[in-house]
Amino acid sequence: MYSENQKNQIVIDLPFVAPSLNEFYANSNPYFRSSIVKRLKNDVQWFLLSKGFKQKCFPFGRSKVDIFVTVCFADKKHRDVDNYFPKPIIDALKGFLIIDDDERYINSCSVQIKLGCGEKKTVLQISRT
Repeated sequence: MYSENQKNQIVIDLPFVAPSLNEFYANSNPYFRSSIVKRLKNDVQWFLLSKGFKQKCFPFGRSKVDIFVTVCFADKKHRDVDNYFPKPIIDALKGFLIIDDDERYINSCSVQIKLGCGEKKTVLQISRT
């Protein structure tokens, strides 16, 4: 799903959840971790393309944005919020929805976990600051 609110906010429902830090570091092989990040970046960018976004579309221009990430799980099993870092997902947004992922373009980024959502997904809410 994708929705826009008068060019000031974009909400994107990614139909997957990035691996937790525990999963990410379960294998100490750096090539394994690198392949996970590359695959996740590829999945996010293909999803954006399927929703009509183009590379370098930059809907917010040079404005700063706030990024709010909600990681949703079907079950009600408790999880550590700090295990679901958004860095690989935000890296994938770079070059599509945001020019770069540094402090010039991202004002803030926060993560929350929702349980009992009926499905696993990641909701990105990107708002012009």
